[in-house]
Amino acid sequence: MLKKRSSLILWLIIGIGLIAVLFFLTHQPNKEEYNRAAATITSASSHAAKFKWNTINFNAPAANYNEITNRDIIVRETNNYAIYSVKEELLFDKDKSALRSEAIKLLHEVANSIEQRYTNGLIRIYEHNDNSNNDKDKFQLTQQRIETIRNWLLQNGNIATEQLTIQPIKKSS
Repeated sequence: MLKKRSSLILWLIIGIGLIAVLFFLTHQPNKEEYNRAAATITSASSHAAKFKWNTINFNAPAANYNEITNRDIIVRETNNYAIYSVKEELLFDKDKSALRSEAIKLLHEVANSIEQRYTNGLIRIYEHNDNSNNDKDKFQLTQQRIETIRNWLLQNGNIATEQLTIQPIKKSS
């Protein structure tokens, strides 16, 4: 029971059950201010190399973004980034890497929020895999799912390739 609950919480907070879509650059309250600030930053890719992705606090305080109306999307934020989380089972069927039809609406809502708040911001997608049995197939599925989310955001989310990185994480219980 504890393992199942722990896994569920992990998916809720991070990953592509947790889509943790992270944003960095200067956290600006509106698009116009952000675009002015972005002009002073060299490039997303060089900035991405400087950002310490391993310092992300997945337990950051919850945030309420008016444009996020679906309760299945959890938002957390700090002064430097935001985390959007969605449960895995809402995005994918069991043992599948294709998006469920219901997932598209969730991803559109996240992508619209990203565009509204973090235009040109850096984004990292995390997928956590409860890999207690060291199952290579599960980790491969994790990688496929994270690529599916990445590709969807690139094709439909008005996000540039250089803004987006992925991080499949192999977790042991």
